[in-house]
Amino acid sequence: MNLAKSILVHRMLESTVLGGTVLEQFIEYLDNLVWGPWMLVLLLGTGCYLTLRLDLLPLKNLKFALRCAFGLEEEPKKGRGVPEGGTGEAFRRRDCGGRIVKQRACDAAGERLTGRSTYGTAGEQLTGRNAYGAAGEQLTEKNTYGAVGKESSRARRKAAGARHGAGRKSSGRVSSLASLTTELATTLGIGNIVGVATAMVLGGPGALFWMVMTSIVGMATKLVESMLSVKYRGVNDRGEIAGGPMYTCLHAFPNKTAGRVLGFAFALFAVTASFGMGNMTQSNSIADAVWVAFGVPKANTGLLLTIVTILVVLGGIGVIGKVTQILVPFMGVFYLVGAMAVILTHWRELPGAVGGILTAAFYPEAVSGGLFGSVTVTAFQSLRWGVSRGIFSNEAGLGASGITTAAADTEDCVRQGYISMTGVFLDTVVVCTITGLAFAASGVLGKTDGAGNPLNGTALTLAAFQTTLGEWGGSFVSVCIVLFAFATIIGWAYQGERAFEFLMGGKSRYNLWYRFAYGLTAFLGCISSLEAVWNFSDICNALMAVPNLICVLALSGKACREIRAYPGPAAREHRAGKRMRGKWAGYFSRG
Repeated sequence: MNLAKSILVHRMLESTVLGGTVLEQFIEYLDNLVWGPWMLVLLLGTGCYLTLRLDLLPLKNLKFALRCAFGLEEEPKKGRGVPEGGTGEAFRRRDCGGRIVKQRACDAAGERLTGRSTYGTAGEQLTGRNAYGAAGEQLTEKNTYGAVGKESSRARRKAAGARHGAGRKSSGRVSSLASLTTELATTLGIGNIVGVATAMVLGGPGALFWMVMTSIVGMATKLVESMLSVKYRGVNDRGEIAGGPMYTCLHAFPNKTAGRVLGFAFALFAVTASFGMGNMTQSNSIADAVWVAFGVPKANTGLLLTIVTILVVLGGIGVIGKVTQILVPFMGVFYLVGAMAVILTHWRELPGAVGGILTAAFYPEAVSGGLFGSVTVTAFQSLRWGVSRGIFSNEAGLGASGITTAAADTEDCVRQGYISMTGVFLDTVVVCTITGLAFAASGVLGKTDGAGNPLNGTALTLAAFQTTLGEWGGSFVSVCIVLFAFATIIGWAYQGERAFEFLMGGKSRYNLWYRFAYGLTAFLGCISSLEAVWNFSDICNALMAVPNLICVLALSGKACREIRAYPGPAAREHRAGKRMRGKWAGYFSRG
């Protein structure tokens, strides 16, 4: 059966899912509303502002960040308990209610000051107490939340394990590499395949240019939001590390009331986004690809995917981290080899494709016809779809990846921010660019199906790879979509669960309900309309980005000062340049 006709028939069969035409039109209206000019200005403006305020450090230190990400740069050893930047600032660990669990003060040399109680003054003996009780109360019959019958030693171990600067791993932590691969699993999804196709159809070939530009300025946003997520992370009721923008808002936002509101709003939208962007869009593409390539009914795919998802997410961040450490490198290399093969077989069209993409970013009508087919979009549509799909792909500015970053077993928040930043570069600048060039060079943009509709999404991707791999192209793309989308599903499960836990006041006993609901949502995504699912995900992205970016901008002064003071390669070169200029200035003054 012809692939384009197969997809068309299945779209007709699923047209009534998610409430039919009226609901789909309402979702599309909301999508256009939230992704208006104000959202584009907020996202791109924040990225440009932070890039300039950081003196282009995200670009200057990109090589250093990549070396850290791949384990080629050792983590600097700091004085125990001394925060990044070498200040004498006290670190505080908090529970989900914002109350201080333990505080340790450090002087400028990194030595511990005398013990202090949680609410006591410096020099006071560190007496047992629960987090909610009065100063000096003996912690004999109460745990951290005052539940009667728990042993004091257990409560003290939980508080000690959650301290910032503890010399051992505590529960809820994973390695920096596992944190990065889990974060990449959430970003290296169908946004890199189907998302690029959708952007270049709805926004014209110039949308790829804006996707790349969004990622370049988005690296600064990802650096700052990830650094803040590690710096202000807290603990749940089991003593496990928990962090993300909701904790940053709660613990660091200048106005405490506004911080609580922003934290709650972000967590609520993050949970919604986990079901939309993190689950339904991915499962929808899996079911579509498997049905087209192998003829497996979507309901059967949804049932199997639901079972596998529940089995993996029940293991928590530990199991998710182990799975993504194996899955992400394999699927990335596997896909890039195939995409590069498409580009190399159409190398003669590559210069025209690159030139057309750059031209279409500002004058889409100038490239209509020829390699790109009929282009009827405007420059604003090119910008709008490039930015929205770029954000969908790399998540810079959304803040959700900060939840995973906070689970890293490190106390160096700036270094971990740089590691997290590399995800934006690898995701969009590398993978999405190669995907877009494969579409443009292969000449499939503007092609239509049997009904005269432009090829889009999975159908466009299949057509591009079949120009090089023939009939094997369908199977290749289907396998890639399954790997990418499933990695995103399990990665987002952790992020959504932490946000849900925050809404529940840090009570992890409700997490099991979320995990089962998350798994069942995969089945719903498999049988839903593609357009409705993607529009719903776009709305979730925009709503989640607003409270996160407000918090990032409010704390940008403190964050940027700490990043600029970090002893990275750019900072060393800057100091060396100042010394050299001072030396020559002294020489000429003597002369």
